[in-house]
Amino acid sequence: MRELPAFSAQSEEKDRIKIIIKEITKQILTLDYKFNDIDKIVINYTSGRNEITMDEIGIFLNAFEKLIPHNDIFFGVGSDKKYNDNLLNVSVLILYRSIDIDELFDFYNQLITSNGEQVVVASPEDIFSKKQLDFIQEFKDKTNLKSVILSEDSRIVINEVNKRLIRDLAKTPDLMYKLTSRQFEELVAELFVQEGYEVELTKSTVDGGKDIYAAKTTVFGQFLYVVECKKYSPENKVGVNVLRSLYGVVQNEKVSSGIIVTSSYFTKNARNFQQNIKHQLQLNDFNNLCKWLEPNLIY
Repeated sequence: MRELPAFSAQSEEKDRIKIIIKEITKQILTLDYKFNDIDKIVINYTSGRNEITMDEIGIFLNAFEKLIPHNDIFFGVGSDKKYNDNLLNVSVLILYRSIDIDELFDFYNQLITSNGEQVVVASPEDIFSKKQLDFIQEFKDKTNLKSVILSEDSRIVINEVNKRLIRDLAKTPDLMYKLTSRQFEELVAELFVQEGYEVELTKSTVDGGKDIYAAKTTVFGQFLYVVECKKYSPENKVGVNVLRSLYGVVQNEKVSSGIIVTSSYFTKNARNFQQNIKHQLQLNDFNNLCKWLEPNLIY
C-alpha cells in the first residue's frame, strides 16, 4: 500500500503561521512527493486558547496552494485544552483519486482521529464519493473496529463555527469562500442564533435540501422557517430551480416561510419567481450576509 501524504507542524511563537509554513514546505520538498493524482486535500488547524485567525488561515492557504495547486481543499478548525495558549498545530492529509480500499480506510481513520477536544472538518459526503462511502459503510457493518465510525447524523465530529472566526469573517467577508459547505451552514445557523432563533442543523446529505430549522416566538405567535444554504462562488448564481424546490418544502411541511442564504447572488429568473411569493420565500445573498455579519465587527 502507498504511504498517503500527510504533513504536520506546530509553533507557539509570535509568527507561528510563518514558522509552520516553512516547516511544512520543507517536509514537502524533502520527501519529493508526486502530486499528480490528487482528489482532495484536508487541512486541520488545532490551537490553544489563542485561536487561529482567518488571516492566518488565508496566509497558510495562499502559501500551500503555491506548493500544491488544487481547487478541492477543505479546512477545519479545532482546539485542545492541553495546548499552551499560543500553540498552533497544522496537519495536512491528501486523498488520491486512484485510491484502493486499504488506502481509503487509512485516510478515513486519519481524518476522524482527534487528539484534542474537537476537530472541525467537512462532512464525509463533502470529501468522499458515494462509492467510497458505500465501501466505508459496508466495512463498518462487517467489522467491530471502533476506529471506523459514521456518527448518527452521518457527520464527522464537528463544532460550531466559533465566534472568533465569525468576527474575522465580519472584517473580511470574502474569507467565507474558504469555508466548507457544512461550515457555511454552521455560520448561518450561528447568525440565526444571534437573532434570537432556536436553531437545529439537519442531517448532512449529498443532494442538499433544507439545512436548518429556525424557530422564533414573538408576540404574534410562533414561527418556523426552513433554511437552505448555498455556499457558491460569486460567479455561480443561485437559479430558479433551487427556489422552486424549497418552495415545495415550505408547502409540504406547512412552515411559516423558506429562507435561502447564499455566499453568491441570485439569477434574474430566481428574483422574478420570488416576487409573487415574498412572504413564503426570502432571499439573502452575499450583500445581505455582509450586513448580517456587521454586528460582529470590533473596531
